[in-house]
Amino acid sequence: LNRSLDFRSEISLWEDTAQKSPRKALVHNNLATAYIGAKQFEKAKIALKETLTINPFHSNSHVNLGHIAGHQKDWEKAIEKFDLGIALGTKKADTFYYSGFARNNLGRYEDAIPYFKKALSLKPFKADYHFDLGNSYKHLKLYDNALQHFRKTLEIEPDHYKALNNMGTIFWDLGALDQAKTEFKKVIKIRPDIPVIHNNLATIYIKSGDFKNAITHLETLLKLQPENIKTRNLL
Repeated sequence: LNRSLDFRSEISLWEDTAQKSPRKALVHNNLATAYIGAKQFEKAKIALKETLTINPFHSNSHVNLGHIAGHQKDWEKAIEKFDLGIALGTKKADTFYYSGFARNNLGRYEDAIPYFKKALSLKPFKADYHFDLGNSYKHLKLYDNALQHFRKTLEIEPDHYKALNNMGTIFWDLGALDQAKTEFKKVIKIRPDIPVIHNNLATIYIKSGDFKNAITHLETLLKLQPENIKTRNLL
């Protein structure tokens, strides 16, 4: 509720400023940023159109259009706008990061890597930057590089359960089931409500002949997914 009030007051401030200074590109861009924060994307587009009418080379406005496209899952458009913002001179780490993130969402993992690396050169202690760079490497099966960045993610944010899960799946793919089990158990401590982790642990325990622990995770899995017929049959 308080954040909603913040957005409303910020929008009101910039709407009033835009009325008083209608020829200032920065003002319309700031109004658009407030609209984006409130998820009023169509109004944001109108404000950004006004910005770019005044100054077609306003880099932050192109970046904001990239953020809108990202929210709407239009990853190609997001890349186009983020890259244009970069070409026009933005030095914001987030712009490079989101350009890489959009590429990851299109499966263009190798193309994404330079953007994540640039973002990290500007802000080396951002957990999500390391995590998504790790994701790029993971999909390319460059597991040593992926593990390096997932570990760095965890140095910055120890409860980043997605990094732990990805490390577990890498060890799983490599056949190192004991190491995979260790990582999946760490995930369970942070997020005991993720069905796939219980499924993974149950599978590992079944493979090792530890049926008692397997049953524990299968029972939990069934509580989380009562409609899971495969799990019900295993029990």
